[in-house]
Amino acid sequence: MTNSRRLPRRIRELQATLDEPVDKYIVDLYNSGKTLAEVGEVLGIPKGTVFYWFSILNIEVRHVAVRDGERVEVVSDMD
Repeated sequence: MTNSRRLPRRIRELQATLDEPVDKYIVDLYNSGKTLAEVGEVLGIPKGTVFYWFSILNIEVRHVAVRDGERVEVVSDMD
């Protein structure tokens, strides 16, 4: 994650309440099927701010189209 001293106060406050890194928490919320607006509602911030947080936390959003019978697998190099 980015140097915590450079993160906005609201992200630092959220991080203090979580048992996991804030970037993982936000990615998990989004990947659960929530829209940016819904993630914002959970976090108490506007959807534009969610998108900004993605940017400063180095979270890439990629959209993939799949046909029936296909699936997408995400593999993490971080574990």
